[in-house]
Amino acid sequence: MNAPPGTRLMMTTDAIGGVWTFATDLTRGLGARGFQVLLVTLGPRPTNAQRAMISGCPGVSLIETELALEWQDPEGQNADRARTVLAEIAGAFAPHVVHLNSFREATFGWNAPVIVVAHSCVNTWATACGDTDFLKASEWSAYAANVRAGLEHANVWLAPSFAFRDQI
Repeated sequence: MNAPPGTRLMMTTDAIGGVWTFATDLTRGLGARGFQVLLVTLGPRPTNAQRAMISGCPGVSLIETELALEWQDPEGQNADRARTVLAEIAGAFAPHVVHLNSFREATFGWNAPVIVVAHSCVNTWATACGDTDFLKASEWSAYAANVRAGLEHANVWLAPSFAFRDQI
């Protein structure tokens, strides 16, 4: 399946682990099928080797922001800055679809349909590890509320497995 000419997709990712691999694989595939994909990083910048994974791919562009990842900012203190920066990027790119690989950004009032891919979350990770005492702190209550709100604001959300879908 090829994209209608000019279809623009803005995708957020981080460069820390498996989300980067997922996002770049998907980005390369979409670009090869005619999408114009803008990959926007949150968190630490990608390495040169990571940048090379998408360098020269048709239809693919990269913007690095260093915005805090939601689990790095559980109370959402940097959410307003993230909203402003991402709105500026989206305003210039005018995406037809916004694909988020995180939760809270789905609440930012996008002018396009929003897809959220739920790769992981602190609460489900802590539950799986049997270490949930820290989740009683107020910052993690705020984090959980942001995860819920992000899922509720998404037009559609996906999980990598039925088990994770059921947990989240």
